[in-house]
Amino acid sequence: MSESFWDFSIRTYSCEQVPEACLTLQNNYGVDVNILLFTLWYGHTRGPIAEPLFREVLDFSGSWSAQVVVPLRGVRTWLKTDGCEDSRMHKEDCQMYREKVKKLELAGEKIQQEVLQSMVLGLEENAQSLSMQLEFMLLNSAAYFSFLEIEMGKELKDQLSVIVGAGIKQLSEAEVLAELG
Repeated sequence: MSESFWDFSIRTYSCEQVPEACLTLQNNYGVDVNILLFTLWYGHTRGPIAEPLFREVLDFSGSWSAQVVVPLRGVRTWLKTDGCEDSRMHKEDCQMYREKVKKLELAGEKIQQEVLQSMVLGLEENAQSLSMQLEFMLLNSAAYFSFLEIEMGKELKDQLSVIVGAGIKQLSEAEVLAELG
């Protein structure tokens, strides 16, 4: 395998502006960043996602995210904004606890990604040109946005171009935006 889903996600997420773009899509549009990254990784390594696989990805991820990732994120966020500010609490202890919750949240996301990758282990990777990789990444992400009933407005295109541009190292954000139209 050329690059695991987890490695693709870590590499992509570590690029400049990607964390902010992912948070914008998550907070403003309800995007599950792991599903979005999966659609991009799949397009990058295999091509368009078939509908039965896409439904399976959405089914598993919806449940896992709702029961594991989102509650942990809620705890972590609450501790950051309000929870550790209680004067009856030792702030340092609370912040250390928040870091443990953050690690649990990340571990939960990694499990989600490992399960998603396991769904495609039998499917062959395809060597594709950069333009085909880009086309499939955009096609797959558009299918996900359509499922969420999100219209491809300027903000969405801008954020997506940052993430896709990071996912395909050889393409610039401007080249991705040009393809998005």
